[in-house]
Amino acid sequence: MSSPALLLAMPLIAGLELPAHAHGWYPKECCSNDDCMPADAIATNEQGQKVVIVGHHRIPIPRRLDARPSADNQIHICFAILEAENSAPYALPLCLFVPAQS
Repeated sequence: MSSPALLLAMPLIAGLELPAHAHGWYPKECCSNDDCMPADAIATNEQGQKVVIVGHHRIPIPRRLDARPSADNQIHICFAILEAENSAPYALPLCLFVPAQS
């Protein structure tokens, strides 16, 4: 492939890495194209706090964060990974989407 053709193909190749449809319905205040994902479940910990389970990760949900209805009737969470000085990185929940109550 020639250099100009390669330069034109690079954005297309890079675009294949992110599924464009996956973030289509998340509100902008929740997502920057890679902050949201489906979750496996919601549980309650020993302190009575909601915890969203994504694979082997457990993300505590602050009581002040209201859940929103999910567009696909599944659980989704949007979060940012933050690092505080002298502590491990942690997930800061931005938005939580849950199936509509019947």
